[in-house]
Amino acid sequence: MPISKTDERFNTQDIFIDYEFEVVMFRWDYQLRQTYRKFYGESDESSIAQENDLFTEALLRGQEVSSIVYTAGKSRR
Repeated sequence: MPISKTDERFNTQDIFIDYEFEVVMFRWDYQLRQTYRKFYGESDESSIAQENDLFTEALLRGQEVSSIVYTAGKSRR
């Protein structure tokens, strides 16, 4: 189910997205109002602009996951 950037949850909780098609995961930190990205097989995340096209695509086509899944990450296979 797509997640809209205007969803009230963006103001009240962290959101974690797995976008398997592009082998990447995202984390929205609502307190810092910042988006982070980490690719499968990597443990480090990097800060990106909320307007990032890949993040927007992930919100539309990715799957929301728990913080546990995001923190654990996924292997590149």
